[in-house]
Amino acid sequence: MKTISKFLIFTLVILLVSLGTITATENVTSIDSKDITDTYKDHTDNIKDISTDNIQANEKIIEKNTHSNEENNTKKASQTITITSNTYDLFFKQKDNTEFAETTDYIRPGDTINLKGTFKNLKFAVDKNITFTSIDHDAKLEDCTVYVLGENASGSIIANLNIFNNGTLKKGIQVKDASNLLIENNTIKTLGLRAYGFVADYMNHSTIRNNHFEREGDDWRYITFLIGVSFYNNIANNTIRCGGANGIYLSIYGSQDAQFVGGQCDYNNITGNNVTAVGDITSWCYTIQVMGAYNLVANNTVNGGFRGISTQDYENNIIIDNDVHAINEGIYACEGATVYNNTVDVTGSS
Repeated sequence: MKTISKFLIFTLVILLVSLGTITATENVTSIDSKDITDTYKDHTDNIKDISTDNIQANEKIIEKNTHSNEENNTKKASQTITITSNTYDLFFKQKDNTEFAETTDYIRPGDTINLKGTFKNLKFAVDKNITFTSIDHDAKLEDCTVYVLGENASGSIIANLNIFNNGTLKKGIQVKDASNLLIENNTIKTLGLRAYGFVADYMNHSTIRNNHFEREGDDWRYITFLIGVSFYNNIANNTIRCGGANGIYLSIYGSQDAQFVGGQCDYNNITGNNVTAVGDITSWCYTIQVMGAYNLVANNTVNGGFRGISTQDYENNIIIDNDVHAINEGIYACEGATVYNNTVDVTGSS
């Protein structure tokens, strides 16, 4: 009996130990290696998503701040300044030891200068890349000069000005050493010796269009539109009235008094202009006189000059589709020129 009892107790102990082992094994194997991998992947993806979101958010913030800074800088650099004769001294001053003017620090590149009212005996400067204009076309400049000076002025616009000058060396607009300009829709009338409506040297890649230049006087030095040492410009659709001297004049001759440097002008386009000589016409009056090579003179209407269109002594110019009415000579061209499809009428000896 004792032996049976001992056997039963021993069997029961073995059974309990086996059950405990099975339970422990089941508990361990219920954590699958796949679950561990998936959990790690999910965690990694969450970190990646959070990092990506943060980077994208930061990039948006940086981009927004960059755009804001650019907009602020643009707004700061570009302003419209309305100037009257009462506020002129805040924005312009005499340039030391020269006849020219210069801007003050109140004018910055990118600004639009809007003139209003009447200005008398004043000098203006465009020496930064600006727009110089009268937005409402209501500014009147009397005995005033607009100087466009230096490479810093390149890219500027000069427009909608009304200038009337009466006196020796009273120039309307003078350009020196600037390029990529747009000069348009200006009305300039001048009287007096060397009182040029427009005068420029070392002006390149610029457009002068839709302006009205008027000049009175019978002296050969009463020139309306004068440029020297200038290349690749477009002179288009201007109305020019000249007196005893040349209308559009590309000149090798300079003038120290006028602070003008003369020199050969090449690769310019002179197109669609209406040039008329009036008054007592002298033999110095050529409605279009070109001293340079490879220039195009096309679709212009010229009237009343001693000579209509002249490229005397300069080769390889193109003169086509012009309507020429002159007193003595219609067209004077030289070697290598292309002269084609022009209408020419000469009233005097030719």
